[in-house]
Amino acid sequence: MNVAAAKSQSMQSSGTVSSFKAKQPGQSEFMQLLAAELRNQDPMQPTSDKEFIAQLAQFNVLDQLQQLNATMDAMAGLSLLSQGAALVGKWVEISPNSSAGITEGQVTEVSFKGTGLRLKVGGKTVTLGDIVGIKTTSTSS
Repeated sequence: MNVAAAKSQSMQSSGTVSSFKAKQPGQSEFMQLLAAELRNQDPMQPTSDKEFIAQLAQFNVLDQLQQLNATMDAMAGLSLLSQGAALVGKWVEISPNSSAGITEGQVTEVSFKGTGLRLKVGGKTVTLGDIVGIKTTSTSS
């Protein structure tokens, strides 16, 4: 098997070497690499069936892990949103940074932006990590 020729073929089909490295390989790239490997293999020493099956099994496992990772990311986001929704209407103590004291306010809104949960407390947007206490009623009333 001529791996250098297979890599070269795969890089030529995607444009440049840098785009080959920058792009995360997927099913299409794997199939291109496999086709290039078949075109460039030595007819006197073809790759065994066992090796192809092992490569396909590894690719299948990788594909399943990527799908599992995407599902887990979605579930983590939903879990955070659910935690935030449980805080709506509750009074929380927040400490956005160590120099400011702890303030109190009621959670009125929850949103999920990027990788973090954002809560609207007393007109200010804070993160879940800024909350240091949770109450059912205000201590100032």
